Amino acid sequence: MPRYSTRWTRLALAAAALLALLVFVSAQDYYKILGLTRSATKQQIKKAYKKLSMKYHPDKRPGDEEAEKKFIEIGEAYDALNDDESRRIYDNYGAEGLKKHRQGQDAGGHHGFHNPFDIFEQFFGGAFGGGGGGGGRRHYHQQQKRGADIVVQLYVSLEDLYNGKEIDYDISKYVVCPKCRGSGADHPDDVTTCPVCGGHGVRVVKQMIAPGFYQQFQTTCEECGGKGKVYKSKCSHCSGHKVVRGNDQLSVTIERGLRDAQVLTYEREADQHPDHIPGDIKFVINTLPHDLFTRPSNSDDLHMDLELTLEQALVGFSVNITHLDGRNVTIARKSAITPPGHKMTMTGEGMPKHGAAHETGDLIVTCSLNFPKHIDEKAGGTIKKLFASGNIA
Repeated sequence: MPRYSTRWTRLALAAAALLALLVFVSAQDYYKILGLTRSATKQQIKKAYKKLSMKYHPDKRPGDEEAEKKFIEIGEAYDALNDDESRRIYDNYGAEGLKKHRQGQDAGGHHGFHNPFDIFEQFFGGAFGGGGGGGGRRHYHQQQKRGADIVVQLYVSLEDLYNGKEIDYDISKYVVCPKCRGSGADHPDDVTTCPVCGGHGVRVVKQMIAPGFYQQFQTTCEECGGKGKVYKSKCSHCSGHKVVRGNDQLSVTIERGLRDAQVLTYEREADQHPDHIPGDIKFVINTLPHDLFTRPSNSDDLHMDLELTLEQALVGFSVNITHLDGRNVTIARKSAITPPGHKMTMTGEGMPKHGAAHETGDLIVTCSLNFPKHIDEKAGGTIKKLFASGNIA
């Protein structure tokens, strides 16, 4: 009996260990943390990190410990999956295998993952806060310089403005150098405190303004350019410029009812640089011409011209058109004469109102008349008799 008891005890311990392992693996599922599948592309990984890191950044949720914990998990997941080699190791050996691999490469012996605030700062080029020593955070108390905005003329079809659409837009911009992480140096040990200003970024200059009278003022240090740091060697990837040219893909949301010349602003998505906050990317909506409909400026109405035959103008008509969402819409005028220039209002068949898509403008139809180019003698005689009969006034 004791033998069976020992056996069941071992099985129970093994089951508990397996359950603990499964819980651990689940907690370290980097794909799940980013809301992705294992087949996710690198662009999808970047897109997910960008969205989630902005959502859970502690500066957006001050005092929310759960948000900060989530932010750290998101940074660790991105750090593991964005690098091809790290992702290969993670896919084969899991998070623990990746940590052991990085420990083997790291003389310091820590877990090998980068500070999540440093990852965020590198990704967004200095936005919000950044990583500090010992895994903490640093905030910028001085007003940071801001980079220039990028303005993009975005040409959109009237169909997309009517129905709404997500457009993936590739944009070329400067990004923080992935090799030196924005230091400009070929190796971290090559970055030293500026010997001229002592790391302050400014020098105190004393100038005589009159015999026996001196004025002191501060000026930006010429040696370090105000950064307080100098480097002995230039980064081999960016040549010391701290940034390199790169491509990024933005998912631009075309909401229903957007108007021509409206501006969609994507904050801090412009050129990156470690020394300033990125500017915004601004997409200016430009409506492409449509074969049937036109949309006046600052209006939710649609306009169209409808050309009628002489018969339709005299005895009425029923015409089907294809709307911007593919529906058939019937325009009809029964038993009535339609003069050239006559306008018909199709209530609710215009553009959706931006921000209130359940409300719509109207479709204004302007009728024109296509006179026949030739009438034979017999038809002409028949028309004369109709007018002479007094049935046509």
